Amino acid sequence: MVLFFKTLPATVKMYFPIPIISALLYLASNIRNERLENSRLLIILGKISYHFFLAQLFLWKISAIVLDILKKNSNSAKIVVSLLCCFLMSVIIYYFFDRPIQRAVLAGYRTGKEK
Repeated sequence: MVLFFKTLPATVKMYFPIPIISALLYLASNIRNERLENSRLLIILGKISYHFFLAQLFLWKISAIVLDILKKNSNSAKIVVSLLCCFLMSVIIYYFFDRPIQRAVLAGYRTGKEK
């Protein structure tokens, strides 16, 4: 198998993992786990995932300030601080901005529909 892989052209080697990963994803899609589906942590992470993406844009300076306060400059400290700041900001955005706005819009939609 290794000899076979070494004799393949570079372009084939580059795209070789795609069908393997696709087959693994297809096989894994049929696996169901009730504990994972009902996990409160995973549900919350799913709800804040978009806000996590948005918060990354605005947290560079905040992460730098936190790192200066902690007097840490290693890459691992930067990663941990950035992830924690981003997680906290995404939770704040979701629970204090997005969720109340969703409720207000939904309440307005319901009252407008009844008239």
